[in-house]
Amino acid sequence: MTSTLQWIEAKFKTNPQEYKVFVMHLLKGDVAKFIEKLKSYLDASASYFDSASKQAELLYNGFMWGLFASSVNEDYFVEKERETGERRADLLIIPKETAPYPYAFILEYKIATKSEDLKKVAQAALHPIETKKYDSKIKMYKHVEKIIHLGLAFSEKNVEAAYQINLKV
Repeated sequence: MTSTLQWIEAKFKTNPQEYKVFVMHLLKGDVAKFIEKLKSYLDASASYFDSASKQAELLYNGFMWGLFASSVNEDYFVEKERETGERRADLLIIPKETAPYPYAFILEYKIATKSEDLKKVAQAALHPIETKKYDSKIKMYKHVEKIIHLGLAFSEKNVEAAYQINLKV
């Protein structure tokens, strides 16, 4: 059976070191570099037909979870659709005390139509993170220094991001 990492390497046409660098961009807080590479990975791997369906959010949710679940689980808790605050966050990435970077991430996804502005949809994805208190669980972890809110808007093979870096209070 093929491991998730082997599948990702084959699907994205990348090597393990390049993939690790990609994931580490986000974990160290370099969201812009992470998004730049994510765009190229989506272009290489996402199916136009899959991403245009009614189940698109499930597709992207599974895609994003797969990027992290098998590659950072030694140092991070990766939780998909976990109840936190007043709703369920699409993806939480919380560093363990042994993690190289003390940053936690809350990812929220929105699916945009062809006619919608992806940047505006990404910005709108940040709204529930704040209003529904998705960071409440993360605030219990004393070693977390920053909580990065990341709104991702997907449309077919395209993605845009909006993010906000918050010092943990």
